[in-house]
Amino acid sequence: MFAMWDAYKEAGGGGRFSYISFASSAFIGTLGVIYSSVFTSFGILFGPVWLGIIGFIIGALIGKIFEKLMTNRYLEHV
Repeated sequence: MFAMWDAYKEAGGGGRFSYISFASSAFIGTLGVIYSSVFTSFGILFGPVWLGIIGFIIGALIGKIFEKLMTNRYLEHV
């Protein structure tokens, strides 16, 4: 995820808080891999690959929300 963020930043994307979505995606994706052996949904065991991917997607969405909130709060105080 660091390599993806670095490439995104070097290509000119994002702003001051662009790292938040990448960091939260890595964190929640890692938690998904850790708990993949015990987490079931409707009796389905997703496994480390799918639960990691689902965690990355959920983490990216949560991170984008926090990024938008932080950007709006930062712009209000500038």
